[in-house]
Amino acid sequence: MYFMDVLNRFDISSEEFSKIYLKKFLKNINRDYEEQYKNLK
Repeated sequence: MYFMDVLNRFDISSEEFSKIYLKKFLKNINRDYEEQYKNLK
C-alpha cells in the first residue's frame, strides 16, 4: 500500500507510471551487460 500512497501523493497516474516503467524496461533489455562489465575491470 505504501507504494500506491507515494504515487498518489505525487499525483502520478497509472498511465504515466506504465509509460515510464516500459521505457526503463526497454532500455535495460537492450543493454549489453557483458560489454558493460568487461569495461569495469
